[in-house]
Amino acid sequence: MTAAEDAVAGDLTKRERTLLTAVQTIGGRWGSGRAERLFAALSVPRGSTSHQARRDLARLFELGFLVLIDPRHTDRIYRLNCQMGDAR
Repeated sequence: MTAAEDAVAGDLTKRERTLLTAVQTIGGRWGSGRAERLFAALSVPRGSTSHQARRDLARLFELGFLVLIDPRHTDRIYRLNCQMGDAR
């Protein structure tokens, strides 16, 4: 990550950082269900179930870490932004 990306990442919650690290490490497509399963496997507090997972993914998208695969689709599915951070 660049210094600017590191500064933005420093403002993330622990849960958001965990999710971002998983997306960077594992790669692939990420929706709220996959994020919830990650949180459950790691015993990370999820907040209010899928709503929090959706908010975490949306925040990472707003900060530029993720890109939305198909904005027309009702299920928001994201992947790592290849222009930010380590991409797979």
